[in-house]
Amino acid sequence: MAVGRLLPEVAGEKPGRLFGMYEVAGPSSYPSGGFEVVVEDVKSLENFIVKVTPNPTQLREDDNYVYSISWSVTGNKVKIVIKRADVTASPASYSEPTGVDFSGVKFIIEFVEK
Repeated sequence: MAVGRLLPEVAGEKPGRLFGMYEVAGPSSYPSGGFEVVVEDVKSLENFIVKVTPNPTQLREDDNYVYSISWSVTGNKVKIVIKRADVTASPASYSEPTGVDFSGVKFIIEFVEK
């Protein structure tokens, strides 16, 4: 985990200090409602900006789906929700891929001081 690394200045804003970075594997069977990651280094992420990025950024390229991820923060927990839409369906709509194996996808969670 990286601690205390200064981030470059962006668009005239003051640089933040990278407090931490977690890399976690996705679940082997995606649960309805998403999955939680506990950030044990802090009691609360309230004073941090949290960003989640999947790696690879294209979650799965072996199917006919496009994916989106969102996340929410409560205390020291980050809940990651994945949705997908079948690009061959008409109309295509997003839904959670319950039961899909995402264990080959790493999720990088960064938290930076506000």
